[in-house]
Amino acid sequence: MDGATYKRIRMALGLSQTELAEKVHVTQNYIAMMESGAREVSELQSLKLLDLFVEAARSSDPVFEVMRSILRGEKPEV
Repeated sequence: MDGATYKRIRMALGLSQTELAEKVHVTQNYIAMMESGAREVSELQSLKLLDLFVEAARSSDPVFEVMRSILRGEKPEV
């Protein structure tokens, strides 16, 4: 994934850079550099981020329920 994708997913999760950094045990600066493309994401950090994103996507959060219905080709209930 590129930095812009990481940023879009973080924002969709409603997390600040600091909050995401705390969840994956890195600094806020690391997240900022990752999102701007100034730092390549290590495989370990990429796996941690992917686990976090998958966990969130499986949640009952209404935002992710809408996203899942769109991905299934259904008209989301708003």
